[in-house]
Amino acid sequence: MEGEQFLMGSKYFFDCFKDYNSHDTDYIVLEDDPKDYKYVKNIRGNGLDIFYWRRLSPSEFISLTLSNETPMQVGKFLIPEVVEALGFTIDDLRQLGPLFKRLDDKHKYEKIIYDSYLKNNNFSLTGEQRLKAYLEYRKYRPDSYK
Repeated sequence: MEGEQFLMGSKYFFDCFKDYNSHDTDYIVLEDDPKDYKYVKNIRGNGLDIFYWRRLSPSEFISLTLSNETPMQVGKFLIPEVVEALGFTIDDLRQLGPLFKRLDDKHKYEKIIYDSYLKNNNFSLTGEQRLKAYLEYRKYRPDSYK
């Protein structure tokens, strides 16, 4: 993988829980000048899901994400190391609120993280907030947590 690589998705937030169970590992790779795609490409296989993204400014990322109207694309903006690399702020995150409200059940835990970040006014979670998000994550994966 070329570019700056970051772990993301549920494993980033919940690997600290002993009973956490995930079927794959998600990464985002930020590239400054990709040659084979315009904004994003995804490679999936062998338990890995890698999202290659052209590095954009915060305002470009916000515009693109809102215009795509794909709620699943907001997860990367919850990873503190990613937002730091992009220069993304809590005010930038706030603009993506409409998409966080439309996440599917399996990703509603991200809305809890989003709300927690806004409440805390930074990209960090308390232990209680992380647990609340984890319980939401588990709620919609009953086959993995019997």
